[in-house]
Amino acid sequence: MEQGLSNIKSLTGNLALDTVVSGLLTLIVCYIAIRIVKAVLGKALGKASKLDTPVKNLITKAVTALLWAVTIIIVAGAFGINATSLVALLSVVGLALSMSVQGLLGNFFSGIMLLIGKPTVKNYSREPLRRVDMTFCTSYDASTEDAKKAILEAIAKDERILADPAPFVRLGAFKDSVVEYIVRVWCKNADYWDVHFDLNENVRESFAANGVAMSYEHINVHMIEK
Repeated sequence: MEQGLSNIKSLTGNLALDTVVSGLLTLIVCYIAIRIVKAVLGKALGKASKLDTPVKNLITKAVTALLWAVTIIIVAGAFGINATSLVALLSVVGLALSMSVQGLLGNFFSGIMLLIGKPTVKNYSREPLRRVDMTFCTSYDASTEDAKKAILEAIAKDERILADPAPFVRLGAFKDSVVEYIVRVWCKNADYWDVHFDLNENVRESFAANGVAMSYEHINVHMIEK
């Protein structure tokens, strides 16, 4: 029993009673301050309608963790512990942890930016109608009238392609070796891929039937004899 009391005295001998009381009072004051800051922060975040609940919770937890870290340093100083050494130790530990999980931290902060930024994401697979966007290329020998006529005939063959909104067929661009036509048609969501693939085949057949030569990017070399 006496040996146990001796050990306790040896551990607490360096701490005067007033130091202990001062440290405990400091801890209580810091705890009350943390509660007040959290309450004020909670009201402020409650008014921030643009922030989602996960973002608000994340901010609250981050601020709370920071306040407790500061509290540990302050209370340690009140107990007579060298706060400078403690801060240095915490900094080294924090740096080591951040380097070991830097990839995870990068993904974490990317997730925060996504939650805050709220990028516009639309799930087209849930829409009743979808637009099929396609591009077809012909040679410069084919006239615009013939090319558009052939594409429209191919579109008319597919009953799944809607008349309203009306199909869109226009000359899109003059490329180096081809003329590009932009095609946009609408169909039911469930028919999207079937319309896409069948339109490829139908346009190819319609081009052949109308004498429209399909083409691709290429280089023509002209040899001139002297």
